[in-house]
Amino acid sequence: MSNTSATGGYLTPSTTALEGQALLDFFQAWLVGLTNLAPTNVRPRWQREPGNIPLETADWIAFGIARRESDVFTAEVYTASNPGYNETRRHEILNFAVSIYGPNADATAQQLREGMQITQNLEVLNVASMGLIDSGDLVTLPELVKDKWYYRIDFTFRIRRQIVTGYAVQRLASGNVQLNNEHYVTNINV
Repeated sequence: MSNTSATGGYLTPSTTALEGQALLDFFQAWLVGLTNLAPTNVRPRWQREPGNIPLETADWIAFGIARRESDVFTAEVYTASNPGYNETRRHEILNFAVSIYGPNADATAQQLREGMQITQNLEVLNVASMGLIDSGDLVTLPELVKDKWYYRIDFTFRIRRQIVTGYAVQRLASGNVQLNNEHYVTNINV
């Protein structure tokens, strides 16, 4: 539960960015849209309880965030239009690892990589304060699963996002201030 600066102690966020499962769901929907695969065939790479691996004849994708790079410092923004609310803003780069399986893996990988370059396909990222930085090479890495070879293409891409976190920081409306220096004392009402 969030608090305000008036309560004292540490402040906890009142609003946060997409994280965890919500972030994976966002990118799963985007990848489904770019590849036209069924949502059940575009799945997070690392799951607590993984589902069954599709047959070697099925086209499917496993994706995950392999690394996060972030700015060292955040910017704290005071908003005059919303008193009692501050934001911190940080930029982060999400490094995605994607494995594309199936007999049409080459075509799916090509469709995904090229589709990421289309402005209309990037709009959903822009609305969420994200943008594509780059996409990597397509690398063929067949995988042996239960004595069967699965055709696989590995692919990486990077997304930059702005993380905005809100905090309930109360404004100082008025007060009496006394300034002292070696020569004189001044009282100021603010």
